[in-house]
Amino acid sequence: MNTSKIWFVSDTHFYHKNILKFTDENDNLIRGSKFECIEDMNQAIIDNWNSQVKPYDKVYHLGDVTFKFHDEFVSLWKSLNGIKNLVVGNHDRIGFFVERKLCSKIYMSKKIRENNIILTHMPVHPSTFGYRIHMNIHGHVHQRSISDSRYRNVSLEVIDYKPISLEQIIEEAITDYE
Repeated sequence: MNTSKIWFVSDTHFYHKNILKFTDENDNLIRGSKFECIEDMNQAIIDNWNSQVKPYDKVYHLGDVTFKFHDEFVSLWKSLNGIKNLVVGNHDRIGFFVERKLCSKIYMSKKIRENNIILTHMPVHPSTFGYRIHMNIHGHVHQRSISDSRYRNVSLEVIDYKPISLEQIIEEAITDYE
């Protein structure tokens, strides 16, 4: 029997050469110290993704998927395991994903009601939390994280360049709470 998992990832930035030049507030490269070139970065993400995600698992990509909207990217995307869902980021072209049927579903935001979680690209305002929402899984902020246990950043830089499971996020939240 196949038991599927739910995975999250954000800010893959496939084919975005300049991301290897981006620095943090201390002028340290946020990705360039880990990868020599964009091809190395793309391949590492593919390898890490497929080493964890099974073909029948559900993946929520929380935006900023690629910077090149072409057939080469389509081949790369289709090589990634899992049933892919997109929560749109500020650099995504919705029409490209729709026209090529690259995602099972596309959302602006997505609530996972049974876990009281909201999925977004950018972190939500704190007023969003309450009775029905207890956690915001998001991307967009890359290596930075919000020092509030209700937020979980899944940008590649903070999840070791591989998708993270819902199980692990919940386990970490419970540990943080204890």
